This record gives sequence, structure tokens and C-alpha cells, in this order.
Amino acid sequence: MCTIGCLGMTTLDTLLFTDRPPMAEEVSRVADDVISIGGKGMVTALSLFYLGCKPRFLSLIGKRSELESLLPAGFDDSFLQESLDTVQRTWIVITGEQQVYTLVRSCQPPRSEAVLSDNVVASFLQGLDLLYVSAEYLPLVQIVVTAAAKRRIPIVTNLSWAFLADPDTGSAMLLDLLLNVSHTLLVNETEALEMMKRPGFQNWLKVERPNLRHIVITSGAEGGRYSSKPFDRWERYSAGVPERMQCVVGAGDTFNGAYIKARFVDRRSITDACRFAADIAALKIGRRGSALSASEVLP
Repeated sequence: MCTIGCLGMTTLDTLLFTDRPPMAEEVSRVADDVISIGGKGMVTALSLFYLGCKPRFLSLIGKRSELESLLPAGFDDSFLQESLDTVQRTWIVITGEQQVYTLVRSCQPPRSEAVLSDNVVASFLQGLDLLYVSAEYLPLVQIVVTAAAKRRIPIVTNLSWAFLADPDTGSAMLLDLLLNVSHTLLVNETEALEMMKRPGFQNWLKVERPNLRHIVITSGAEGGRYSSKPFDRWERYSAGVPERMQCVVGAGDTFNGAYIKARFVDRRSITDACRFAADIAALKIGRRGSALSASEVLP
């Protein structure tokens, strides 16, 4: 069994379903609301879990008691670190046309002494065959990624907006680190365009790093594309077709988990992994929640 570590954010999402976008100074009616566990890291970890893997998930949270009832039985929550002053919450408005508007409640930075323990990081990385990295508290990401690279653990990075758009100098250094140590990059089209704004990245041929082998760019309903080093040729894959459009929130992070399962656990080709992941993402879109659930993948 391949042991997959996931590093990323956990949120408590309130999904608000409405017919159309809210207008200024208007009271909009909500057709339905759903409380769901979410976050870029959590959604990917749950995708892996429901596809039969046992991911080891490291995330910073507030009170564990507020999240436990939303976690499936058997999910490894031993590395959920109660280091935040409160649970990270989002309110996400979703229209009938699947337009998404997200509001995030800011919380205080974590207590560093409770987050950056060498023992926690070492224990988390022990025996990992693969590390998946997505948005989290940036100093924690840097510590975990640096330690994983020293242990020669292959790293798959979701090069999300948090890594690309943060103006902080430390964020720029972290981005360079992630590019240097990652085996595979998973990005969406918007993130790919932002990445191309980096100095010297006129095209993908310029994104040359010692460990980087594959890049997958997702484009929602248009499917996506992928390439292997030296990134001079790109192939396309088609999007999965949901039986019913319910909620696009979390589809990309679900895709990432399914891709990792197919590519690194089942050892499928990149083409097959992308097709499989697109089909699983389509199953997620058919559900009113931020993450996949057992009912979507089990017969």
C-alpha cells in the first residue's frame, strides 16, 4: 500500500445555493444551504480516502470538536493540529449557473510553537511514499517540504493561488522551493496563467527544474492538458460529464486526489490518470457539498 501524505487547509464551509448572484443592497433568497467540511487539503485527502487509500493528513485547525462529526469513520485525523484560534470558515454562494462567490473569515496566525514542532513534522513524514502539498500556513509548508525533500520523498504540488499571488518575499522563496523539489505540478488554467507572469517564464519550456517531470493543467468543463519534461508537447483530456450539475466547489481538489490515486497508487499512465480523475471530479459535481462522499464512489 502506497502511503500518501497530504498537507493542506481545512475549512468549515457553508454552501448557499441560489438562483442568481446576489445584487448590491438586495436581500437574496437562498434555495438551500449545506454545511460541509472543505479546504484544499482536506478535499483532496477525502478524495483519496473514498477511493480506497489511507491518506495521512496534516492540517491546522481550531477546535477539533467542531469538525469531528463531518469526518468519515476510519479517516486518519491524528495530524490535525489544534493551533488556530478558531475553525477557518467560508461562506460560498453558488448560483444555478454554477457561478461561485467565496467569503473567508480571517483568523489569527497559528502559535508557532504548536505548529512547527520537529517531532510532529518528522512523525508525519515517517514512511511516506509520496507527499501532496497544497495551500496552508506558508512557514509550515516550507518546513514540511524542505524536510520531505531531504528525505527524497516525491512531492506533488497543487501550485494554488496562495503560492502564486502572495506578494510576500517569503512566498516568492517558497514558490521557488516548490518548483525545485516537485515531481508533478497540478494547477488550474488561472494558476497556470499567473505562473507564466514569473520572470523568465515566457513559455513552459522555461519552467525547467531538476525534479520536475510532469505538469497537469485543469480547465473545468473544457477538460485540461498535460505535458512531460521538457514540456514542449501537450496532450488534452476531456472533462467528465456529471449526471446533474449540483456543485462545482471542490471539483478541482477532488480531481487532484483521484489523479494521485490513479497515477501513483494504481500506476496508470498520465493519460489514464487524467481521464479517471476527470470522471471522479464529475461525480463530485453531482453532489451538494465541498468534498466527495462514499456514496459517489462505492457501488
